[in-house]
Amino acid sequence: MENIYVQTLLVGGEPSNSEPEDIEAYCRCLKAIRPIEAHIYSIDRPVPDRGLKLVGADRLEEIAQKIRRVTGVTVRTFSASWSRAH
Repeated sequence: MENIYVQTLLVGGEPSNSEPEDIEAYCRCLKAIRPIEAHIYSIDRPVPDRGLKLVGADRLEEIAQKIRRVTGVTVRTFSASWSRAH
């Protein structure tokens, strides 16, 4: 596939898609898709579901490093502009 960029919203809390098994499955998908670049980010404003949590900048970078290592895909992270005071 050519000229494909993948953008993915990662969340913590319940439900979550940022646990190790989720990232492993994501890497398998990226290997199959073979995008030019993947962009990962988290929620950046309050959401109605209080179970969803922001994935912080440091954790996003850890995830990006793993994805790069496993897939060889260029990964850019985008960090939230706000934080909750909980």
